[in-house]
Amino acid sequence: MVKCSWGETMTLQESFKNIKDERIDRCKKHNLVDILMIVFVGVLCGYKSIEGITSAAAIRLPR
Repeated sequence: MVKCSWGETMTLQESFKNIKDERIDRCKKHNLVDILMIVFVGVLCGYKSIEGITSAAAIRLPR
């Protein structure tokens, strides 16, 4: 949870929803909130490049 300046709390995903998606509609393959969450977690895990983040995000765990 993130505490807002006005005293309320919201999740990180809720705060990312407030970011306007400026991409062209026909180019939107993935949800912006999902992209931001993957990048955020990748940076927290120590990845320093988008290539590292995307390769880590592409790993699928066995079911």
